[in-house]
Amino acid sequence: MPTIIAHGDADGVISASLILRVLGEQKAYIYFTSPARLRDTICSSISGKSVLDIVYIVDLSGNRQSVYASAIYDKAVWIDHHIWKIDFEVPKNVEIYFDSDSESASKVVAEYFGIESQLVDIANEIDKNNVQSEDAEFFRNLIGSIKKEFSGVQLAFNLRKLAKELALEGLDGVKNKEEYKELVEKYRTWLKELDERIKDVKIFDVNGRKVAVLKTITDLPIYYITNKLKEHEEAPFDYICVMTYKVFKNKSMTKLEFRTHTNKDVLSLALKFGGGGHRVASGATVLEHIDVEKILEKISELNDEGADNAEN
Repeated sequence: MPTIIAHGDADGVISASLILRVLGEQKAYIYFTSPARLRDTICSSISGKSVLDIVYIVDLSGNRQSVYASAIYDKAVWIDHHIWKIDFEVPKNVEIYFDSDSESASKVVAEYFGIESQLVDIANEIDKNNVQSEDAEFFRNLIGSIKKEFSGVQLAFNLRKLAKELALEGLDGVKNKEEYKELVEKYRTWLKELDERIKDVKIFDVNGRKVAVLKTITDLPIYYITNKLKEHEEAPFDYICVMTYKVFKNKSMTKLEFRTHTNKDVLSLALKFGGGGHRVASGATVLEHIDVEKILEKISELNDEGADNAEN
């Protein structure tokens, strides 16, 4: 039975649903994860399986460790739209198909399998933070509401359930479910309450660059913060950083999300913390407590376009 490992966001859920459509009535194991936990998810996905035929890994960029881990399957297919750095030998049973210029991983998945779907347009709008349609707005809020309401096993269950419903019933079927309508309405109310939290943002000047930093201990929707900060009296901001502090296995952990209003290369900043993503939207997870001064220090090392001045 095939295995699907996808990023646990809107693009990842849509990507997984598209693969389920291709598989038809064939069942699949489905896992949703984050870039920081990707290798562990790949390793845990093999538990209890007597046959490891094929795994599709979507909307997640790999490194040497995670790519090699995926090679335990008879075949591993990576389909992605993030920027990859392949400075290692790829195992023969691993296929890496990516287009870093694509608006979404869902679009790359559709191209790989030669299929068409309105869901691709929705993924494009959401992943580029350029939501124009009511469908994209609904789905973005739905994913946000599920991630807010559930965690752990329940979160994984609900994301899998949604991916399967999208594959079988399409977006119209999903939108007509009362449980989802209620979740979205509750989430919209909560978003309005976030406006007060955004007032806690701290503004810094780093070599003439405007930097906005928001610290939190709970996950916040980065797209909403980025968009609301456009209304700030000091906007636009060259660098936006949301720092989420958590405890993982009794150790401090800092989740970093980087965005920009002025087209700065925030990927270069994320790479300094071992992260990845896109040129104008990236992030990293660091297994230690990172303070604001460290962020400002790394920004000061970047040139005007955001690229690193140093060779490394």
